[in-house]
Amino acid sequence: MRTPLTTPEPTLEPGVWQGLQHDAVQKISYDGILECYEQGNELLGGYDVKYVSVHDPDEYLAIA
Repeated sequence: MRTPLTTPEPTLEPGVWQGLQHDAVQKISYDGILECYEQGNELLGGYDVKYVSVHDPDEYLAIA
């Protein structure tokens, strides 16, 4: 989920991304996935996405 960048570099996968203006957090739950879906549609400017794909759940599980 896109969030404001409050540190010098993104906290999600530090050292990987350069020049980003936003950070991101993983929200791998039913409500979190719906929240990300709604935000994504909003960021796309009205384009209504019909499919959802959860990617990188292994990273989320490794942190847990």
